[in-house]
Amino acid sequence: MRIRRFLGCLLAVGGLLGCAAHTDDYRGGTVAAGSVVDGTVEHVGEDLSAEEHLAELEALALFEVGDLLVHLPAMATNCYGPCPEWEAMSETEREAEMDVIRESQEARLAALVGIAEDVRAEEVYRIDTASVDEHLDALRRLGIVEVGEMVMTEAENNPYCYGLPCAEDVERADEDNALRAGEIAAIAIRASEEDL
Repeated sequence: MRIRRFLGCLLAVGGLLGCAAHTDDYRGGTVAAGSVVDGTVEHVGEDLSAEEHLAELEALALFEVGDLLVHLPAMATNCYGPCPEWEAMSETEREAEMDVIRESQEARLAALVGIAEDVRAEEVYRIDTASVDEHLDALRRLGIVEVGEMVMTEAENNPYCYGLPCAEDVERADEDNALRAGEIAAIAIRASEEDL
C-alpha cells in the first residue's frame, strides 16, 4: 500500500539545479523520501522512528501512505540557478541544516499520527466519499507525508447472490467507506485547526 514517488528538485554534485515552482503546495523545494545533498538521496522512510510512525498511519487504513517529505531550505531553492548561500556552505553545514528540517518533519508526522489516532477513537460523521478528495488534498498541502487515494472497502462477489456482491455486503462496504471518508475529513480539519 505504501506509495513511493520521487518528487521535487535534484541537486547535481557541487551545484543546485534551478527548480520550477512545482512544489507550490509545500514549503520551499521538496524531495520525497529524504533529502538530496550533493546528489545523494537519504531515505528518511528508512529511519526507524519515522518508519514506525508511517507504519502506524498506514495501519489505520485510511489512505495510501507514502514517505515522509523533507523540504530543502528556502536558501537552496529561492534562486533561478545555484543559490550562492547554499553553495557556500560546506557539506557538513548542509547536512546539519537538513537534520534540523528532518527532525521538524518527523515531529509533525508524529503529531499527525496522534491526531489520526484520536479521531479513530471518536465518533465522527459519515460523509459522501465523493467529497473526500478535497480533504485528501488538504492533507497533501500539509507537506508532511505522501498521501495517496482513500483506502476503499469493496464488497466481494458471493455465490449465493448469483456471483455478485450481496446487497447487504454492498451496504456494509458503503458504510465503511463513508465512515473512513468522515475520519479523513476530521483529521484534515483538526490538523488545520492545530496549525500543523
